[in-house]
Amino acid sequence: MSDYRTLDYLRCRQFLESRAAADDQVRNIKMFVEDWVSLVLATDTPNYADHKRALDRLDALASRAAAERLTLIG
Repeated sequence: MSDYRTLDYLRCRQFLESRAAADDQVRNIKMFVEDWVSLVLATDTPNYADHKRALDRLDALASRAAAERLTLIG
């Protein structure tokens, strides 16, 4: 499970490190990077409902972060 969304995480983390942007411009990227560890750990739960919730949250944050990053790059 540790490889799930790892590339998105790395891209967003590198983006944060390489670019000084206003907090409101990178809000979703920061949330994704900051919540990454806890969300990946939460996906390892044996409870399917909690696992599914964590995956959905991870997907939602990754999608919003990617869109935000592309908007700022582009």
